[in-house]
Amino acid sequence: MDRLALVELIEDQAARLTPEGQDLAHRTELLAEAPPSGRAATYERQRARADDAGDLPPRDRNILERLLMLREGLERSEGAERRGEPGGRYLDLAVTGAAGLKDRCEARMIDPDMTPEQAVARLREPG
Repeated sequence: MDRLALVELIEDQAARLTPEGQDLAHRTELLAEAPPSGRAATYERQRARADDAGDLPPRDRNILERLLMLREGLERSEGAERRGEPGGRYLDLAVTGAAGLKDRCEARMIDPDMTPEQAVARLREPG
């Protein structure tokens, strides 16, 4: 899994949201891109997700969970690379975790041995 493929996957998932879900994803993304200011920024981000996501359909809530996991993987990967470490494992973990979230939401068996390639294919499936 490379960064460009993950960014494209994030865009694909975001496009599946209802307009209300897209609005919340946009607002959450803005909070995530704000300069880190410790616990207050984390609290604001969590509060925005919790307060607003409750009003969305279950499918949107699941897509938002997947988006947050994918974005976190991207951020962790970038952080590792800034420290001179390989960041690919964070991308792989994010995509397999997001596929697991999708499976759980759809009441499917979660495959603990899913490869990143299988996870990407699963996330690209409708639903």
